[in-house]
Amino acid sequence: MSRIILTLTLTFLMVGAQAQTLKEKEYKSTSLVAEGESYNNGKRHGYWILYASNGQKEQEGKYQDGLKQGAWKRYDPTTKNIIEDVIYKNDTAHGVYKSYYSDGKKAEEGTFDMGYQIGVWKQYYNTANNYLASVGEFKNGEKEGKWTYYFDAEGLQVYETGFYVKGQRNGQWKMYFQGAEKARQAEGNYKKGMKDGVWVFYNQQPNTLLSRILYTANLEQDTFTTYYPSGKVHERGAYVNGQYHGLYEELYENGERKTEGAFTYGEKTDEWKFFYETGIMKMLGSYYKNKANGMWKYYRDNGSLEREQEYKNNVPDGRYLEYFFNGKIYKKGQMTNFMKQGKWEEYDITGNLMKVEIWEDNRLIDSQ
Repeated sequence: MSRIILTLTLTFLMVGAQAQTLKEKEYKSTSLVAEGESYNNGKRHGYWILYASNGQKEQEGKYQDGLKQGAWKRYDPTTKNIIEDVIYKNDTAHGVYKSYYSDGKKAEEGTFDMGYQIGVWKQYYNTANNYLASVGEFKNGEKEGKWTYYFDAEGLQVYETGFYVKGQRNGQWKMYFQGAEKARQAEGNYKKGMKDGVWVFYNQQPNTLLSRILYTANLEQDTFTTYYPSGKVHERGAYVNGQYHGLYEELYENGERKTEGAFTYGEKTDEWKFFYETGIMKMLGSYYKNKANGMWKYYRDNGSLEREQEYKNNVPDGRYLEYFFNGKIYKKGQMTNFMKQGKWEEYDITGNLMKVEIWEDNRLIDSQ
């Protein structure tokens, strides 16, 4: 008991002595920004505390002739929690380093060598469980060797893993879907930080191929085919420098066409067709620079024409016609920039005119 009392007494004496030595004060306007033991030739020396604009302690540690030396702590001025433990040598990080999120959870840990990250470093998620996010090595401040990234989940579920050379991804990398199965998502090679060569992608259903894509300098190239988990073809097309180019086709899993058209360097162009799963036409129209233009036709699932709509730059603009199942016109009129304009007519199923409306900028003016 006497030993505990003696220890506590010495501690209080040390704290008190330290507090009494902070005789030097620095202000900005009237706010205290720093206080410390002393100056040496006009430079901070000894133990100092630095304050944030709200008056809370932000950093503390020792100076030697104006340079930070030894262990320093940095605090969040709002939560007052420690957010950084760092060792300095001549004002440069050197030694074991730890950082924390503002609520006190671990953020990052590793080692510095005169300002350069070296050895094993770990990063953590800023979430409730504070799981490990990544682990790997640095050499002279750059990522080097194997790195592994994890999902924000228990059990260290790998998201992706591969190798770095001088801070850039190089060699084989593998990506995984989240889940206990550790199913592969993708695998392929990087060259100087960019995807290079054939990459293989998988569906989330384990061990089923999604596609193989050729990359050059991180851009997709050449023809491609994607597959459903069942192995049936899903899409066919081609890339040029990372953009869809040329004919494109999408299929339902039953083999029927879903979509077909063409791209010009990533933009839909010319006639496109869309189908129901039964193979019956659903929509038909043209694109110019990825925008619907001209007359588009829309069909019911029995193949009968439902309506026709004219577009300009992806906006309904021009003629509008709507049809009954028997092919007779139900409604017709004009639109300008998605707004009804002028005379609109409505017919019954036998073709008799039933109603005439006059519209102006989508406002009904008259009805007969």
